[in-house]
Amino acid sequence: MFARRLRNTVMVVTTLGFLFLFCVPRLASGANNSVELLPQWKVGEKLHYQMVKTRLRLQDNKVVLNASTRNNLEIEVLQASAQGYILRWLYGETKLSDSKQTTEPLIQQMINNLNELQSPIILKINSLGSIEEVQNWEQIKETSTLAVDTIIKQLQNLGLDKAMVTKMRVQIASTFATKEQIEKVYIRMPQLLFLVLGRTYTLSQPIEYKDKLPNPWGGESFPSRGEFALKTLDRKLGRAVVTWKQTILPEEAKRIIEKTMNDLTVGLVRQAPIQSLPDNLTIEDAAEFAVDISSGWIHSFTYTRTIKINKSLQKDTITISRKLK
Repeated sequence: MFARRLRNTVMVVTTLGFLFLFCVPRLASGANNSVELLPQWKVGEKLHYQMVKTRLRLQDNKVVLNASTRNNLEIEVLQASAQGYILRWLYGETKLSDSKQTTEPLIQQMINNLNELQSPIILKINSLGSIEEVQNWEQIKETSTLAVDTIIKQLQNLGLDKAMVTKMRVQIASTFATKEQIEKVYIRMPQLLFLVLGRTYTLSQPIEYKDKLPNPWGGESFPSRGEFALKTLDRKLGRAVVTWKQTILPEEAKRIIEKTMNDLTVGLVRQAPIQSLPDNLTIEDAAEFAVDISSGWIHSFTYTRTIKINKSLQKDTITISRKLK
């Protein structure tokens, strides 16, 4: 009797041991390899970043442009609820890093005027970190109009052709004519910074998706392929690093370019002259985000867009790093 009870006890303990060894670690492993990145922001939080933008342009493998600017960036949480957040996004003074540009009086004067007329952007963001609207778009429109008028006046004082200056003003002003156009301009940077939020990431399991990029010559958009991947997950540090890339499909790009050229020939699309269409085009976006797991705030962000057109290459890089105060 005792032997049977002992044997049953041993079997139960052994079974529990196997369950612990083979079931519990698998569950824990899955949990430890995954992370959901969501905004958990609090009213009154104010974060400071430094932003550096660089543009490198090559023609036949020769550098024809290498310029950069620096800004401070301040993000403040004005409201927070279960539905989302209201953020105040404010750029600081723009500074040119290129010594040649800083010695050009006209360029420096334009930068100074833009700095003086800089206004905050009030963003409405949902609980997943997606931007829904620019709330103060009318104020931005007014400020932008003043900036354009100031710059146009400076160009007129230089004695530039009046017809050309007038055409330039119309083109620039059209960018800020409606709420939709203003949001298209002013949402782009916040969208890039918060692009990583609102998803669950798992190590060694990239998230792939399909998208479309606008055609700069008008006509059909370029199909593209994108991917998010969890690069590292450090729970002790409380930080996740996620990479992102997006590339237009080359076989589709060739077809669309040919179609756009045909449309131009018959006068269906008039956004650009025929000779401006490239024989070969590639557009690649890539970014890396370091995100604080508990808050969803971006610690650092690097973004690069590379455009290759025939023998020319342009690479735009944006780096945003958090400043601790």
